[in-house]
Amino acid sequence: MDFRITAEEQNLLFLIVGHLDEGNAPTVEELTRDTGGDVTREVASLRSKGWILVRRVDDRLTVIGLSPMAVTALSNLRYGRRALPGRRRRTGAAPVAPPLVRCHGRRGGVRVASAAMTCKDSRDVSGSH
Repeated sequence: MDFRITAEEQNLLFLIVGHLDEGNAPTVEELTRDTGGDVTREVASLRSKGWILVRRVDDRLTVIGLSPMAVTALSNLRYGRRALPGRRRRTGAAPVAPPLVRCHGRRGGVRVASAAMTCKDSRDVSGSH
């Protein structure tokens, strides 16, 4: 997985996370409409870097989930890095984050998982590129 992403790709990732957390697997067209600009290049880049899982659903390119490594990376971006066991945090207590385990229904026969796929159902999604 390539951890070097642009600011535009990072913004798109958080938009994708919002869709997935609502149980919606966004199509490239929906993401383009939401951002106001064509995101085809960013989607292709994020896919090739190993951040997102994309599949054709009803003949439309659809983001069906995030890779497990992307879930961890986005959690670190969103909530800050956690201190390793035995290390003292400089900034005080760790922020309380909402639970990151949610599995949703299906869209076009494809399981749609939330951005934080740590449940056993994440294997259903992560194996399909």
